[in-house]
This record gives sequence, C-alpha cells and structure tokens, in this order.
Amino acid sequence: MAPGGGRRSRVPVPARQARCVPSDGSGRRPRHFGGSLGARRAGSDRAGRAAAWAPPSWVPGASALNPPRARGDRAAGLLEQVSDHRGARALRPVPRPRQHASMDDGPLPSGIKVFTTCPDLLFSLEFVFGGLVWILIASSQVPLPLLQGWVMFASVFCFVGTTALLFLYLIGAHGGETSWVSLDAAYHSAAALFYLSAAILEALAMILMEDKVTYEHYLENIFAAMFSYIAALLYVVHAVFSVVRWKWPSVNNS
Repeated sequence: MAPGGGRRSRVPVPARQARCVPSDGSGRRPRHFGGSLGARRAGSDRAGRAAAWAPPSWVPGASALNPPRARGDRAAGLLEQVSDHRGARALRPVPRPRQHASMDDGPLPSGIKVFTTCPDLLFSLEFVFGGLVWILIASSQVPLPLLQGWVMFASVFCFVGTTALLFLYLIGAHGGETSWVSLDAAYHSAAALFYLSAAILEALAMILMEDKVTYEHYLENIFAAMFSYIAALLYVVHAVFSVVRWKWPSVNNS
C-alpha cells in the first residue's frame, strides 16, 4: 500500500534489465554472475576439445589413453585392443635371423673332402712318414739320446697333432668357422720348423753313430733321416698353402 492509502503502482522492468534479474525476484543483480558463466563456458569448451582428441589406434598403449566409451559394447573394446596389438607389432623391429656358414661353403673341408682338397690331402702323407720317423728311431733304441731326444719329441708331437686335426676335419668339428684357418696355419708352420730341425739333427746323429751301433740299427736311422726330410718337406708345403688360405681367402675360393 502507498503512504496515502492508495495502491502502489508497479514499475515495469525494461526487457534488457529483465534478463539479468534472478529468479528469486529480489531485484538485485548477482555478484560475479557474468564471470562465473564465462568460466563455465570456457571449461566446457576445454573439456569438449580434450574429449574430442584421442590418440590413433596404432600408437602403442592407445587403449590405456583412449579406453572405449561405456556403451555396453565389448566388441568395440576388443577390436581396439587387437588393433593396438597389431600396431605395436608393426612398429617393433624384426630381428634378422643369424646366418651360419655351412661346412660345404666354409674355408676348410670336412668329411671325405679332406682327401681331395689341397693342401689337406697332405694329412695322410704326413701321418705315414711322420709315424715312420719316430717308430724307426725307437726301434734302433735311440743310440744318441742327446741328439735324438729332440727328434723323438718333434716327430711324436707332430704325429699326435696331425692325427687330431685329421680326425676333427673328418667329423666336421670346425663347423665352417674362419678361426680354424688361423689354427691350421699356425700349427703347420710350427710343425714345419720342428721337422726341419729334427731332420738336421737326425742326419747328424746318423753320421756320428756309423761305427758305434750295429748295421741294423744304423740302417734304421738312415731310413729315419730320409723319412724325416720327406715329412719336413710335406709340412713346409702344407704350411705355405695354409698361410695363403689364411692370408688371402679369395685365392683359395677361386
């Protein structure tokens, strides 16, 4: 009511101002009303953009960053997991299989090829003549042990080493590895030096024992000296070809 008893006239609110009037009818504009509305709108926009972006399915671990939406569709989730797994396998580097050198293509022979390949076919001759040297010297009862002791050591050592290498080559123990080429060259070079010195000492012992032993023992030492020179020549030839095979593999392959 008006103070004079009359009725209070209602003042119309402009339309532009009515949009800012809250619903409680207080007539007061709320504090920070426009700022909170702008913040809510900006937050909703950022949330929409974040929800719209998702990593592609081929990135490893994309299923953890972008899980399937809860729609009750388990098939969609399984398909995404399968695609992630395939993408991870596609990006993973595939290791190349290690290639081993076959014994047939290797630098050293194996099996029956030992007796048909140069210089490995000399193994059998070295075995025969080297064995005859120490057998004949031992049969003559070693008349001069000071000189013939080294001859016995060198001949027995080379006989055992040649037998072992021949057996290993026959069974293909080297497996086509190139490290065996170095071993072959080193062994035959050492065996050649051993037999050259042994042949010289055996010839000297044969000259010195001419009047000190029986004719049978003297004859055995003559043959021992002759076979030691043959064995030394075989080991020298084998060593030369082994060094060539080790130093220049292309010459041996051609």
